[in-house]
Amino acid sequence: MRKRALSTLLSCKVITLTLLLLCACLLFACSRQDTQGPVELLSITPYEGYSVGVDLFGRKLAMVPKGKDIPSEVKENFAANMIVRVPLERVIVASGSYDAGIILELGFGVTFVGSTEAPEEWYHPGVKELYEKGTLSFVGQWNALDFELIKTLDPDLILVSSLEATEALTALGFPVAGTYDPDINTIENRLKLIDFISAFYGAREKGRESIERIKATIEEVKARQANSPKVPVSWGIYYNRRVYALKGSFWMAQLITLAGGDYIFDYLETDTMELSLEEFLTASKDADIFFANPIYEEHVQTKEDMLFYHSDLAILKAFSPEGIVVVPRAIVFQDTGNLDEIALDVGAVIHPELYPDREISYFYYLE
Repeated sequence: MRKRALSTLLSCKVITLTLLLLCACLLFACSRQDTQGPVELLSITPYEGYSVGVDLFGRKLAMVPKGKDIPSEVKENFAANMIVRVPLERVIVASGSYDAGIILELGFGVTFVGSTEAPEEWYHPGVKELYEKGTLSFVGQWNALDFELIKTLDPDLILVSSLEATEALTALGFPVAGTYDPDINTIENRLKLIDFISAFYGAREKGRESIERIKATIEEVKARQANSPKVPVSWGIYYNRRVYALKGSFWMAQLITLAGGDYIFDYLETDTMELSLEEFLTASKDADIFFANPIYEEHVQTKEDMLFYHSDLAILKAFSPEGIVVVPRAIVFQDTGNLDEIALDVGAVIHPELYPDREISYFYYLE
């Protein structure tokens, strides 16, 4: 509720301002920025001597090159902790795993000094290496941050995924940018995030090269299946008789559709929506392919393994001999800087006949 209220405030459509919203606005230094009119989230606007970035929460940050004087208009319109010296040399990722994958893909892994994901939660080899070297620190969960450690790490910028963390960190004087919102986690936003992050490193050209590479590959995947029949596909995060599915606009669901899948939960409107077991089984029973997302990946290697834990799934066509059950490896959500390779793997799962030489690495089949 607070996120939506703040968004309304930033678009100047609020009729009544409560004290709570006013306090939040002051924390974000909104009163010192021009917030009239709509803003494009994850956008970068260059000016003489600096640039302005709009994060995913609609907050504006000024990017000023290190070693250069801060322009007077920046001093007048931005609070000190809304001014970020670039290129970044020390960044903390408190927004999950998406940002880290992009930072590493752009070649700036050495700047990644703090994470809200513990070492055992990482599957990305680049991040695991940083932990092993001792250059990356665990700073606590996003909702239980170690503020003293964060202060010691002295970050140029902290990337976050919640307004609660944003408020707390901003109040302590840290520069913060919101980069993840589950309600708008689309392919388009994944690509815009690459551009947004690359700007803080003074590497927008490199970021654009990555974006164009991903776009070209996605178009290739889309073109390959243009004359092939659509394949019914289901996706479920299945745990303790509770089922969650991705909404149609989630980037992975979009990739499934672009690759020739008929995604049966395309109608869902909220991210990772919980379904009743009956609704899930009824919708999924005739799907040729089931992307199973078990919580305990190491224990599930065959269809029999999965059915041992969840016998209800036996009615699904995907668990028959002619059906396909495929599991996304954990790295698939930590390596979105390589969205092109993930797209090719999705295409090879849905239409393997179109990718005869492709060896998938982001997924594995349950035999």
